[in-house]
Amino acid sequence: MLTDDDSISTWNQVTLVAGTVKQFAGNPLQFSIRQNDLLLRGSFEGVPANDAVIARFTQKPASKAVFVGATVGSYGSARFTLEKDGSLRFDGMSANDNSFVSRFEINESIPLW
Repeated sequence: MLTDDDSISTWNQVTLVAGTVKQFAGNPLQFSIRQNDLLLRGSFEGVPANDAVIARFTQKPASKAVFVGATVGSYGSARFTLEKDGSLRFDGMSANDNSFVSRFEINESIPLW
């Protein structure tokens, strides 16, 4: 049986580790843990190099999780991977015009079990 505490999430700002990216002030990238899921929401600015680690989490999935986020500035998407060691990696993007991409939006739930 779920309690009220099971449905409450505390949101924390993600610490970005890639030097080419920074938090988007209007909607910073945040995370929360709820019922053994890592929830990600928000945005970061700057375009990292392909395969760059942009953040590290102490919460680790049981298997590699691959997901997409939206590009902002030009319609498209970016691929991300949360590795089993907790590293969040930017794998690359595909947009109408990559030169206009200024930031990325993520809204994802990743099971940790």
